[in-house]
Amino acid sequence: MNYDTAIKKQRYGQRELYRKTKGANYSWRSPRMIEQHVAKVYSSKVFFKVQKEIYKRGWFCEVKDLGEGDGWENFKVIHKNQKNEVKATYKVELKYDEKEVSCTCGYFNRFGILCRHAFRVLMDKIFNEIPEQYILRRWTKDVISSNYQLSRDRFDEEDEEVTKLVNEVFLNVETALDIVRDNKQKLACFAEKTKLLLNEVKSNSSSEKSITNFDVLEKLYNVTIPEEVEIFVPDV
Repeated sequence: MNYDTAIKKQRYGQRELYRKTKGANYSWRSPRMIEQHVAKVYSSKVFFKVQKEIYKRGWFCEVKDLGEGDGWENFKVIHKNQKNEVKATYKVELKYDEKEVSCTCGYFNRFGILCRHAFRVLMDKIFNEIPEQYILRRWTKDVISSNYQLSRDRFDEEDEEVTKLVNEVFLNVETALDIVRDNKQKLACFAEKTKLLLNEVKSNSSSEKSITNFDVLEKLYNVTIPEEVEIFVPDV
């Protein structure tokens, strides 16, 4: 497999993951707002991992308040198994106003997402969103810039400015679809407007000078074909 093929395969895989994340429909396992926030910020694959921690925080974690110290609220979280047996005990510290939380299990440091013990404390304290500092960008939906060169794979476009404009068009259309997709009337109106715009673009394009084979040859070989060609017949 050569380099170009490998890169195209990698970008295709990335587009498929992005498409699945954009079109994902989730089933909630708790009525809490924090789970909906998780779905909004994380990629599809990471969402299910975080959702598992949120779900298990309610079934396998028991919390006890240890009081305050050095500006932190301290909690003991008892981690149980399915047989309700104590598996481990961890200490969770929380600074409510600063939205800082830490757990001695070290799960966040190892995997980059909060553990069930931290979620137990946060949700008991009615946090509706994960504190921003604990949302690592590499796990989020917008980890790839809107100017990511997806269009180059489709059009082999070398002009960076053109590529940026094409990406902007894709982003605008996708954003508009995300806004109206749940409203059938607005979606139909948006579809009609895009159809009118497409017809207008087609009409303008057809009125422009059509590209001939000579134009292609001039660009390909970087030569200019003269309007008149003189042919000298050799003397016989």
